[in-house]
Amino acid sequence: MNTYVDTAMPSCARHPGRPATQYCQKSDRHFCDECLACANPKLYCPHRTACIIWFFEREKRREKREEKQARN
Repeated sequence: MNTYVDTAMPSCARHPGRPATQYCQKSDRHFCDECLACANPKLYCPHRTACIIWFFEREKRREKREEKQARN
């Protein structure tokens, strides 16, 4: 019995020609680095504590806050 398994890298939901680097469990979609953002951060997400996309967004906010404080 032959079973076909697609091992190709998934493409970005917003940029079909780009390979996806992250996966959102809440929206069941893949994203490239440019699109890496929570689709709807105000909605409850049961995966948030383990979500790499949320982690990256939180880090970006922290870095911006630190840059702003350093300028003042």
